[in-house]
Amino acid sequence: MKLMIINSPIGSAPTSEPDVTIVTDSSITTHKNPLFVPDANTEYVFELAPAVKIFRLGKSIPVKFACRYYDAITLIARVMPVIDGKPVRNGSAIYTAYDSAIVRGEWIDDLTKQTLEVTLGEQKVEINIADLRIDETISMLSKYFSMKIGDIVSPCYLPLSTTPVIDTRITASLSGCNVINIKVK
Repeated sequence: MKLMIINSPIGSAPTSEPDVTIVTDSSITTHKNPLFVPDANTEYVFELAPAVKIFRLGKSIPVKFACRYYDAITLIARVMPVIDGKPVRNGSAIYTAYDSAIVRGEWIDDLTKQTLEVTLGEQKVEINIADLRIDETISMLSKYFSMKIGDIVSPCYLPLSTTPVIDTRITASLSGCNVINIKVK
């Protein structure tokens, strides 16, 4: 199982040479486990992104068939170090491969909604499913990688972030469903 993250904001069109971060399953923690912030850096940012779960094997998937390859949606939270005032989205693997680098939310099987309301604490944003460009992203990634059962694809990041503070809780919801509720340690 792998997590493929496109490092571009919501609404960006997939490019022929995408900026992709591949995260191994050992760096992913679920919404049920506490988040341990590494001591390696003094400042981190907790940034939300939508993600879909692949449930079929595929390679070189045409856009018109990509919707047949995922069956659930959630939010993932990237815990990224802040260096020189900016979150590090890619670069050295040390920034994406440490334990709890990604927090995966609870899966939601309802993919029929056209708009999603994403909440992180007091911050809210409504997003249109079409703006996520999920089908285009899966099609583009499947030219480079085999899509395998259990893989996770995150097509973009959202304009929602917070700073994880030790001994607090971070909660995030997707269309009213609480998908992330973790304790920061």
